[in-house]
Amino acid sequence: MDSTTFQVLLVEEREADAELIGEALLQCSLPCVVTHVRRLSDALEQTVSTEFDIVLLDLFLGDSRGLDTFVAMRSYAPRLPMVLLTDSTAIEITSEAAKRGAQDILNKDEISPAVLAKTMLYAIERKRHELELHRQKEFYENLLQEANVWVEALDRSGNVILWNRGAEQISGYPAREMMHGQKRWEVLYPDAVLRERLLEEYRMSLREERSVENVETEIHIASGETRIMSWNSNIIRGADGRTVGIMFVGNDVTERRASEQEITRSEDRFRILADLTSDYVYSASFDGDFTITTEWVEGAFQQITGYAPEEVIGNPGAWVALIHPDDRSSMARMQDQMGEQHPVAFEYRILLRDGRVRWLRDHIFPIISDDNRVKGMHGAVRDITEQRETEISLMKEEEKLRGIIENAADGIALMNEQGSIIEWSPAMEQITGIPRMEAIGSMHWEIQHRLALPEDHATRDVRAETRRQIEDYLAKGTSSWLNRLFDRWIQRPDGEKRYIEMVSFPVRSSQGLLTGSVTRDITEVKLAEVDLENKNRQLEERNQELDTFTHSVAHDLKNPLSLILGYAEMVQSESDALTADELREYMGSVLFNGRKMISIINALLLLASVRKEEVLLEELDMQQIVEDATRRLHRLIDEQGATVTLPDRWPPVLGYPAWIEEVWVNYIGNAVKHGGKGVQVHVGVEEEGDMVRFLVRDNGAGIPPDRINDLFTPFVRLSQAKIEGHGLGLSIVRRIIEKIGGTVGVSSEQGRETVFSFTLKRAS
Repeated sequence: MDSTTFQVLLVEEREADAELIGEALLQCSLPCVVTHVRRLSDALEQTVSTEFDIVLLDLFLGDSRGLDTFVAMRSYAPRLPMVLLTDSTAIEITSEAAKRGAQDILNKDEISPAVLAKTMLYAIERKRHELELHRQKEFYENLLQEANVWVEALDRSGNVILWNRGAEQISGYPAREMMHGQKRWEVLYPDAVLRERLLEEYRMSLREERSVENVETEIHIASGETRIMSWNSNIIRGADGRTVGIMFVGNDVTERRASEQEITRSEDRFRILADLTSDYVYSASFDGDFTITTEWVEGAFQQITGYAPEEVIGNPGAWVALIHPDDRSSMARMQDQMGEQHPVAFEYRILLRDGRVRWLRDHIFPIISDDNRVKGMHGAVRDITEQRETEISLMKEEEKLRGIIENAADGIALMNEQGSIIEWSPAMEQITGIPRMEAIGSMHWEIQHRLALPEDHATRDVRAETRRQIEDYLAKGTSSWLNRLFDRWIQRPDGEKRYIEMVSFPVRSSQGLLTGSVTRDITEVKLAEVDLENKNRQLEERNQELDTFTHSVAHDLKNPLSLILGYAEMVQSESDALTADELREYMGSVLFNGRKMISIINALLLLASVRKEEVLLEELDMQQIVEDATRRLHRLIDEQGATVTLPDRWPPVLGYPAWIEEVWVNYIGNAVKHGGKGVQVHVGVEEEGDMVRFLVRDNGAGIPPDRINDLFTPFVRLSQAKIEGHGLGLSIVRRIIEKIGGTVGVSSEQGRETVFSFTLKRAS
């Protein structure tokens, strides 16, 4: 279809007028595709499935007349350009429509191809400009409000006149608290001196008409935290060009500044570490009580310890004072070993000035005097902090890993390069029923052989097949089953079957290529699948019903809802211009259509309650229930001149009184409504073993055979043209009776009778 072709919806009930307008459209200069409908409900439905460029709307239709037609269409399709079609007899209605916003009106007696084309183009172009202006306004308002940055505007006195959602989210203060006052200065800058300085800078910016760029301030937010904001501003000018305020845009740079500081600190640490050498040497002497005095040091003493050599040289006990208090007790052991005149390797910690700890390895060589006593020592010291921290970290990681293996809900196993099990977690014991002591040291294929189902053993050699796969994997270092999730049934040694989910993966370690596996017991999930499939089928059936519900409810609610919204909008926006009579008329239409919708909704609620509620069955007083039902229908029975005859005896049955009363209301009510004037309705009872069948028979016109199968389907009416109602009654009957263990039925002979029935369980 050419992009310049216009889609036109013509809503006109009279065929002659429709042909006249269609001919004018064919002859006009605009290429058009015309869709013609005769009813308002059809027009509203067409606007859902087709994107029209314009609608030509006659106000007097079969299902809507006068101003109601315009109000409903404008409410349902507010963005669609509209031209009202009128004649000389409807001047008052079209004038009223013009007051309500109708801008394009054509008298059908004056329509020509040129006039019609011109009017349509004007209407389309006007609506396009209106929508574009509306979209632009919404866009800029939303852009300002939804921006994820702080946007605020202050007047010349510093009062807040704009506080967007970004400002709310960052500061924690809602706009309603900040608008039209100077609270923002007090809460963001609680320090009075700083606040006054910033206010003075703001006043100076106004005087000099000066904006700022990337100016950072520290603010206090509602949570009590402080944040760093980077501000940019622009002068706000009024219509006369004078400065009326300043708009600020702020970005929260707190995390960025913290990251920059951390990077700077890290760089400093790396620079210091790069300047350090790895070791130093020293010589020390002992006095009589074994007090150590450092004689000299060479190398990276200061870089490692943080102390200058002169702070310890010649200072008795200074070197020992550097040692961590928890490691000084081992000095006695070192002295004993040195007393044997053997070299000693001594690892200890020292405390730096800033409280940090550094690990050292000290290789000590004793100095022997002429009288064969240890009089001092030479030492070579290496910084092993990184090594020890790595060892400690590995020990912690190993403990953590062991904790994970021991406490994991999923089973964990490890296999070595020979195919032997070297790890078997408690969860694996629980899942497989094979104790850890039996699993450790066993070959992987032996374990798989023990867990295979009897039917697996009957069809193949599980041990040989699994061994071939494992040995092929160990030889090649790869296999198709690695890193893939498998699920299968296993049988434990005690005979219990479990359904597991397992994934295997390679692990490179100091022990070579290991293979890890994680196993999860999903038996309950597997056993629930059948139940889930049944539920899915039920959901599919319910979804099909919901599709029918959606279409029917939308169709039945569309017109009254459009009218309610239309009149409500008119009353809301034009109440000052409406007379009291007009208000009563409009509100009367709202109430009428509202009650119409309530009747549909009540029926839907009853259908939903029957689906969801669980009730206890009790023995019914059926005679009383039927009398209550006919009492509710007495007005309809009188209007139709109907007679209803009841049986003399009611067998005892089980049910739920409130629901069964609804069944009788539906059955007897349908018989009276559809049977015609003077219909005779007979209520009967038939006993069928453990069940009792209740029947409602009328001598009306009967039901066509092709309609019988649809009667208990939601939203199918017995007579679409003449009978009021919304097609829910028989569906509710079916739900009720099936819910309490019975069945429904219907039979009919056209021109003679119709029989509706339901069964209930006999009370014992």
